[in-house]
Amino acid sequence: VLMDYIRGDKIKYIFQKNKGLSGARNTGVRRAIGKYIALLDADDLFLPEKIKKQVEYLESHPECDISYCDLYHFYENRPFRLLRLRYKYYSGDEVLPNLIKGNFIAPLAVMFRKNVFSRFGYFNENMGRSEDLEFWIRIAYGGGKICFMPIVLGKIRIRKEGNLQNFKSQPEVKSTNLEVLNYLNDKMDNTQREEYRLNYYRAVY
Repeated sequence: VLMDYIRGDKIKYIFQKNKGLSGARNTGVRRAIGKYIALLDADDLFLPEKIKKQVEYLESHPECDISYCDLYHFYENRPFRLLRLRYKYYSGDEVLPNLIKGNFIAPLAVMFRKNVFSRFGYFNENMGRSEDLEFWIRIAYGGGKICFMPIVLGKIRIRKEGNLQNFKSQPEVKSTNLEVLNYLNDKMDNTQREEYRLNYYRAVY
């Protein structure tokens, strides 16, 4: 299906041995030549205006390092029934304290300035899960600005098996989220731990 696009230089196909999700993303980011980076996993869908709208947002908000948008969810066997989850979204200084409570940023929703990776590093290839939460927290704690766009620009597919939304995977997700908070705990001083109620949320996980 893609071969004509590859031959015509419309897309670049990169082969590597399986290095996991973070390894695939990092390879793509390192090979990218553009000013902005967006992530599209195999299960999910961009709406037609997503890239245009997010580029326009970042061009008009130079203070933002990352923009992220609202999303629809849909079950794989009911693709035309679109769901809006009742997440609350945050921008700027509100991002870090609320990420500590729980992850509300999906990789599909995000567009980065490419220099985010030179400033804050890449996705952690040693993490099989929660690598996105670790990355958002690393950026927010490091002083990067993450900004929410109140518009739906993508659709996340919910499968019964095979992705992180399914019930069976949740204990492992909670465990790796705890690892992320433990890592943050090691970076913070006692005043910051108290300010962000870090011990409480570690106990929750």
